[in-house]
Amino acid sequence: MQIIFQTIDWKRRILQQLFRFRSWLASLKRWQALLLILIVSTIISGFLYQYIYINRSWFLLEYEEPLPEHKPFVKLDHLIEISELLSASIEVAQRGGQAVRQIYLQNSVTQLNQSVVTNADLRSNQEIVAGLKKVWPSLRVVSEEQLDSKVLAKKINSIQYPNLNRPELAHLSSQFLAVPKDLVTVWVDPLDATHEYIEHLHQFVTVMVCVAIKGKPVIGVIYNPFTSNTVWAWIGHGRSKDLISYAKLGRKSTPLDVTVSRSHAGKVNTIIKTTFGQDVRITPAGGAGYKTLSIAKNIADLYIHSTKIKKWDICAGNAILRSLGGKMTSFSGNQIDYSQADTPVHDGGIVASLPINEYSHEKFVSASGRLLDLV
Repeated sequence: MQIIFQTIDWKRRILQQLFRFRSWLASLKRWQALLLILIVSTIISGFLYQYIYINRSWFLLEYEEPLPEHKPFVKLDHLIEISELLSASIEVAQRGGQAVRQIYLQNSVTQLNQSVVTNADLRSNQEIVAGLKKVWPSLRVVSEEQLDSKVLAKKINSIQYPNLNRPELAHLSSQFLAVPKDLVTVWVDPLDATHEYIEHLHQFVTVMVCVAIKGKPVIGVIYNPFTSNTVWAWIGHGRSKDLISYAKLGRKSTPLDVTVSRSHAGKVNTIIKTTFGQDVRITPAGGAGYKTLSIAKNIADLYIHSTKIKKWDICAGNAILRSLGGKMTSFSGNQIDYSQADTPVHDGGIVASLPINEYSHEKFVSASGRLLDLV
């Protein structure tokens, strides 16, 4: 009984305090009430700021405890800061390219063969994958070459951390964006244009890294190890200086110039002439990366490919074209999905163009129904 009376007395006291508080509020003047509302709102805003920005619960922003500068570190693995991933992607692509060039120079006096290509492919792949995994251990990376887990672990331990704040990206430092790592897939082509690599056709050889978020290509990096030229783009945020100038170029004069594969052409020549007529100019070239850049640089009007192709061959170029307002689609006009790491093969053809050639792009797509039988 005593406990019951104590509980009743406790509730009565709370009610008395509430009535007194209500009476106090009613006695306030208007300016006092407004001041009180302002103070309470400020306090609530402070708590919300703490919850959203420091705990990262809603806006996907990354917060890290400060670490001693002399100690190497691993980033918080559940969130990935995109400008840092871009910086790392540029560096590891260049590291991979340097390995490709070094192996070429060591063997160029003798005849290059498939074993040399395989060695260059593997070395480049190690540099790229290990460099990314050094910072983000559980990052999903899809590559043409599979690394043995022990070899990868050894490489990660011995490799230097990539630079996450490259000087040429300083203007992107304010564009802070972090996303959950589960939404990110990195596609890697450690050596594009292997036939041309053997044939000493350096202009076609590239190393490519692409970042896809929710299956859409967002960052593309294409590096030529023999010219040391790096082209990169982050959709909606920035791109390399050469791409900025290329974006200002206008429509070329006729005839239409279409670039195609020099080693995997299939029936593409027949398809192109059936669509655009006999006057169309067809330019064979090596490497999907090179051909996509020829579109980005307005050297060619369309890039058309009819046979199966791996997604690591086209992802980086796709991102770069999208950053310029261009597009890469299948013959049926559909966007290419890069979210599924277990389905690396794209089947259904490729058409790539800048906005200035959208009419030709759509003309080809609209004719795709009757052309697919030729593929």
